[in-house]
Order: sequence, then structure tokens, then C-alpha cells
Amino acid sequence: MINKLNSILLIIFFSTVSANVFSFFPKTDKDFSLLPAFCKVRAGRGTPEQIRLWKKRLGSDYLHIHHFCAGLHTYNWALYNFPRNKEEKAHKLNVFKGVLGEINYMEKHVKNRNFILFPSIYLLKAKTFSELGSTAQAITYFNKSIAANKKYAPAYLALAKYYKKLGNTAQALETIELGLKYKPSSKSLNRLRKELTQ
Repeated sequence: MINKLNSILLIIFFSTVSANVFSFFPKTDKDFSLLPAFCKVRAGRGTPEQIRLWKKRLGSDYLHIHHFCAGLHTYNWALYNFPRNKEEKAHKLNVFKGVLGEINYMEKHVKNRNFILFPSIYLLKAKTFSELGSTAQAITYFNKSIAANKKYAPAYLALAKYYKKLGNTAQALETIELGLKYKPSSKSLNRLRKELTQ
């Protein structure tokens, strides 16, 4: 009964918004608790000291990071809270497309080509493409995330898990080994290698 009610409410919600509005900015403390610390600061909830700190760390592109935060928040919402029945499948896909919109904004507007958040930005785009069933694009962006920071273990882990999901264990293991070459201390990569080789 609850799932049916949720379905009805979500269908009503999506029928009343613009076709282009499928990403959401975090608002509550719970929302921000699932996001990087800079998201809350960029949303105007930080101290002057915190604002100065993140502006120093992220440079002038600090201006744009709320779009990354919105994309990440929307991705989390769609992945973990969106009911998965058939009636809402199209709406869920549109929400993931909204995530791509936020990431596309970041790719277009960030001026620093070595921006420290690019590994995370590309990884989010890769995961979103994987949810949309766009395998080639997903793999492209997993690899872009890795290329942006060869020591970024989450990208290797996500790509290896994706290859595993596709049934390509050999490629998954190759990805793990490459990741461990640059990040041998990664517990998550070592754990997945052990799982796949048992």
C-alpha cells in the first residue's frame, strides 16, 4: 500500500514539473550528511573560515561546485529512494538524465583542466551512464576518472564492479590489478580481488 501511494505521489510530482527539471539541490542536514563537506559550505551554510578554506582548495571553480553537489544528491536520491516499479521507470531515467545535465554543466564551465574534483565528477557521470544502460559511455568516463587521477581507487573499484556486473571477470581483475599498482594499500580493491579469485 505504501509503495503504491509513493508511486502515485511521484507520478503526480513528475507530471507537474518541467521536462528539464530533474535534478535537485540538497536542502536538509540529512541531504548534506551524504555529500562532501564543501556542498554544505557552498550552499551558504558554512562559516567565513570554511568558505575561505574551500575557495583556496578549489580555486575560482568553487563558484560552480553546487552543480556537482546537485548531481550527486540527485543520483543518490534516484538510486536509493526511487521506487523501482515499471510505472516509474521512465521518470527514474529522466532523473538520471538530470544528473548528466549537472555534470555537463561542470565540464563546460570549469576553467581549470586539472581541477581536483574531475576524478569525482567523471566517476559520477560514469555511474550515471551505467544506470542508463549506456555501457560504452560509462566505460569511457570510468577511464576518464582514472586518467584524471591514477591513484583514485574509487574509480578502479567502480569500473571493476561494473565489469563484474557485465560478466567480464577477466577485465574486472585487470582493472583491480591496475588500481593496486597505483594504490596498493586500497582495502576495497584487495577485498574485491580476493572475492573474484576465490
